[in-house]
Amino acid sequence: MPASDGLPDSAETPILTAMSAPFSLLFRGVLFSLIALLAINPALSSESPKEKEPDPILGRWRWIGKQIVTCHEDHKMTVTPTNRTGTWRSVPSKTNERKYELTWDEGLYVDQLTMSKDLKSLKGKNQKGEKIEGTKIE
Repeated sequence: MPASDGLPDSAETPILTAMSAPFSLLFRGVLFSLIALLAINPALSSESPKEKEPDPILGRWRWIGKQIVTCHEDHKMTVTPTNRTGTWRSVPSKTNERKYELTWDEGLYVDQLTMSKDLKSLKGKNQKGEKIEGTKIE
């Protein structure tokens, strides 16, 4: 006899009852796998992952002696008009300050600098204790 909702009574359909448990487990397994896959690979979801913001040191800086220092994404630096080169790296800080180490002329000079909160200036000293400053151009 059909139940009041129009569906057969489960007592009358032992095959349906026997199949529903494995189907339920299968459905749960597929659903769990899909959720896990989306968690592992966010590119599969409709939201695109947020791109990492570029380091604020990238770009051109007005330096001492009317030099222009350009910090590149590959952590290299170039200077005009002197054609000097160097490398830069971000230094871990226990505070919210952004700290950098700039190495010039294959280690001949090393500057330890802190970036201003507005991201428009760098100040610090070189290994000799001489004051070093830079102002962001772009």
